[in-house]
Amino acid sequence: MSGEELIYDVRNNSNNKQVPFVMVTAHGGKDFIVTAIQNGVSHYVVKPFTPSDIERKIRECLKFSRRSITRYSNMPSSSSCVTIDKARISSTIVDVSRSGLMLELDYQDEVMLFKRCSAAIEVELPIEPAHLAIGPIVSTIVRLEARDFSSAAAKRGRMGLHFWPEQYDKSVYGKIETLINWLHANLPEGECSLLNN
Repeated sequence: MSGEELIYDVRNNSNNKQVPFVMVTAHGGKDFIVTAIQNGVSHYVVKPFTPSDIERKIRECLKFSRRSITRYSNMPSSSSCVTIDKARISSTIVDVSRSGLMLELDYQDEVMLFKRCSAAIEVELPIEPAHLAIGPIVSTIVRLEARDFSSAAAKRGRMGLHFWPEQYDKSVYGKIETLINWLHANLPEGECSLLNN
């Protein structure tokens, strides 16, 4: 099918309506671009392009879908693990939202931008359920940043994950909601200014 047929199919399939769509095209004409946007293209790249052009457009799509999501850093006692390929990487939760996680971890070779992975969270809550095991959470790595610049060998960093709720079990979604609702209800005074950053 053509690109126009593909975007029509994506936007008219109830499971895929919200999926960002970046069109790569050789057609740079105004009429073509306007039509593509009217048909639901999130962003477009005109050939020739560089890898950084594509990366920038993907980042723009992900930022657009995250803007109104509240992130919470007031985690109770918790642990997290990310599985990338066959590697299991222990991590510390920096913040969490309905759409993703920011984790701190030691960098490993499997950690790559835009790679699919599976996350798991274990949280101790002072309410029922006291132990909340959430996972597997199908995710994509959307952000990587170094945290330790003390030496060239330092490997500590942060990794941002974007969740794909349509690809995980409904019980996982319910547990994420339980955690978010508890975090929202127990925000420390003065932390509201950190939300929606």
